Amino acid sequence: MQAMTRPTSNPVRVVRFDARPLLAEGTEPLSQILETSNALVDGEQLEVIAPFEPVPLYDVMRTRGFRVGACMLDQQTGAWSTPFTRVDITAAHTVGEVLSRHPATRASLARHGLDTCCGANLSLAQASESQGVALDTLLAELTTDAVR
Repeated sequence: MQAMTRPTSNPVRVVRFDARPLLAEGTEPLSQILETSNALVDGEQLEVIAPFEPVPLYDVMRTRGFRVGACMLDQQTGAWSTPFTRVDITAAHTVGEVLSRHPATRASLARHGLDTCCGANLSLAQASESQGVALDTLLAELTTDAVR
C-alpha cells in the first residue's frame, strides 16, 4: 500500500502517497491517488511524493475540490512533495465558517449579498434562501474560489 498517514503537530490529518515506486515500475498512479483522495474530508490533506513536479495533477485535483499547496523539491532526493487540501463546503456550513476557513470566498459571499458580520452564523442554506441565491450555484462558486 502506497498511502500512509503521517503524524503532524496540528490536528489536520495528512495522508502521504509516495508515487515513486509505482512510477519506477511503469505503473500510472493516478487511479490510486484519486482513490486515496476520496477518503479525505474537509481540511484533510493528501501529500503526493513524485520524482517530478506533478503539474498535470493540479487541475484534476482542483476539479475534485482540492486546493493545491506549494510544491517543494527535496534537493537531496530529487523528490517533489505536493500537498492537496480537501475543500468541502456544504449547505450546513455557516457563512462565518466558510469565510474563516477560506478567505478567498469573501468576494463571492459579498457579490451574492451574504452577510459576513451579523448574519455570519447562518448556514449557507439559510443565507442563500434569504438572498434568493441558488444554493447549488453558490456552493460551486465558493468551492471554486476556495481551491484557487
